[in-house]
Amino acid sequence: MTRKNISKRKIKAITVIFLVAFMAITNFTPSVVRACIMSSTLLISGIIYRKNDVWSSLCFSLLVILIVNPYNIRNNSVLLSYGGTIGIITFLNNQKPSKKLTSNKYQEKIIRYIKNTSLVSLSAQIILIPIIVYNYKTISFTFLITNILTSYIIGVIIIFGFLLVIISFPFLEFSKIIGNFYKPIIDLLELITKYTSKIPFSKIYIKVPYMWEIILYYVLIFLFTYLYKKYRKTVYSAKNQKNEKTNSSSRISNNLDNRDISNNTTKSKNIFYRRHAGGFLFNYYSTEN
Repeated sequence: MTRKNISKRKIKAITVIFLVAFMAITNFTPSVVRACIMSSTLLISGIIYRKNDVWSSLCFSLLVILIVNPYNIRNNSVLLSYGGTIGIITFLNNQKPSKKLTSNKYQEKIIRYIKNTSLVSLSAQIILIPIIVYNYKTISFTFLITNILTSYIIGVIIIFGFLLVIISFPFLEFSKIIGNFYKPIIDLLELITKYTSKIPFSKIYIKVPYMWEIILYYVLIFLFTYLYKKYRKTVYSAKNQKNEKTNSSSRISNNLDNRDISNNTTKSKNIFYRRHAGGFLFNYYSTEN
């Protein structure tokens, strides 16, 4: 075991400790507990050199939350957190890397950011629509714009806020000075949410669906996903077989071409030697071949 591997394992162990501290700071809210437990299982699997399974991590985090409080199964925060995570895992798992759309480095980063944020938001929203409609009787068609504009800001707020809380214990006055730079970021987030909420179709009231309609919706969604993944797997395997046949035929043709070249080279060498050995040998071997 090298020193580099030991240092990586130490960093992962320290990160797990910070995640536990972050859960304590947020008062162990279900959505934070879910995210931290899943991240911790991923890190711990790297420490003990085991393969991590995302579905096992998701189920384990739900089990811990329900053991602590079984009534969390009806908590909207739990339903939204796990519903969004299930949607992202289901629809974005095993996605192939996309090709470059432009040669400009910065334009490519912006395009990828918009594309990835949109795919994550759509994947989560497909599962969350029935939950939101059933509990809040509303639906929004501007979630893509809001998520694209706020995803980076929310990440900065969470990390910066966590560091600010840690600094505030030993250096309270210093943390107040840093908080002055932290407040404009929160104000920017509030400003974005304020103006995006005024966009038309940002909030549409809808009739609460029956439970059988919600169940039918999820059955159709997961059935379509299963059939689509099966179709993709069939097409992918057919392409691989076709490529293998093409590669094998090209290898066979190359081998035949190389054999013909070697035969022609050998024949030309024999003719060269026969010519120099005398006319009699040349005529004799020519008639034999």
